[in-house]
Amino acid sequence: MKSKYWLYLGLSTLFFAILSPITVQAASVSDMKAEEARVKEEGASLNREIDAVVKHINEKYQELAKIEEKITTSKENIEKTEKDIQQTQGSIDKRTELVANRMQNLQVNGSNQGSIQMLLESENFSDFINRAYAVTVLQSAEKAKVMSLYQDKEHLNQLETQLKSSQDTLEKEQQQAKTEQSELDQQVKGLQAKLAKNETTLRQVTEQRMAKEAQARAEELKRQQAEKERQAKEKAAEEEKAAEQVQQVPTQPEEKPQKPEVEVPTQPTPPTEVTPPSGMVNGQATAYIATGNNTATGTVPGVHRTIAVDPSKIPLGSRVMIQVPSLPQYSGIYVAEDTGGAVNGNIIDIFVGSQSEAIMFGRRAILFSVLG
Repeated sequence: MKSKYWLYLGLSTLFFAILSPITVQAASVSDMKAEEARVKEEGASLNREIDAVVKHINEKYQELAKIEEKITTSKENIEKTEKDIQQTQGSIDKRTELVANRMQNLQVNGSNQGSIQMLLESENFSDFINRAYAVTVLQSAEKAKVMSLYQDKEHLNQLETQLKSSQDTLEKEQQQAKTEQSELDQQVKGLQAKLAKNETTLRQVTEQRMAKEAQARAEELKRQQAEKERQAKEKAAEEEKAAEQVQQVPTQPEEKPQKPEVEVPTQPTPPTEVTPPSGMVNGQATAYIATGNNTATGTVPGVHRTIAVDPSKIPLGSRVMIQVPSLPQYSGIYVAEDTGGAVNGNIIDIFVGSQSEAIMFGRRAILFSVLG
């Protein structure tokens, strides 16, 4: 029972291992990039190895071509030698037949007696010796021709043996080269399979890395959006707090100033300082009108929006909460967009719509707070 259980467990594990896709786990984008670089280098190494094996295969092809060329030449030489052997054997057979016929003629026609008669008819001993030598030379010449032919045949037989031996050697070299070529082909197939697996792994690593980077970008955008919302809430809270502080400051009864004529300037109201609430400071305010030029920040000045400030005290572009106790209608939130030659320290110049309004405003004590 236990053996069946372990067999089932082993088969199940193997089954899920086979079906499970190949995945590359990495803890971070940097780890994935390192793994991606490693897989790329492994692929490059496999490509270099394949190139080396293919080069070796091409060399084997050239070697086989040379061996086949030698085999062809050797076969041609063997065929030529065999023809020469046949021709030499034919010459030997003809010469042997000729000698045999002559011997037969000597026996039939009594040529031996003729030769003896020729020797007996010698005039003297010297003539006898000469005639005997001539007969011997003729017989030796026939024998030498036959021996020469046999020697030629023996030489051709030896040459044929050497050529066939060389042919066998070349055929063995050819078979060996083909075997090595087949092994190299199998090696290339194995390397190509590894390269295909490497490319699959590289594709998986790259896809996971890109997905991780996309996720990181999305999380960063989400974090930035949350930070913007937090800052917006903080600013809204600060503005609400500043507005509450303005409402808590006691205001003087509203004055109804007489609107002076443009030509007749009125004496400005002398500024009086009050105790500022928490977060606000004392200052003085004047008023100015349009000159036809844009502000120092490049904007067109606007009523109830633009003020000129000393940038060393109030940064340009800042929003400033201003309270004018003597003229509450000028209280509110302004934008520091401009500067002026007489605007120094805690003096603020408020942009108004007309010269008469500027004259009426004069110089007044204010409370202000830079909101940012």
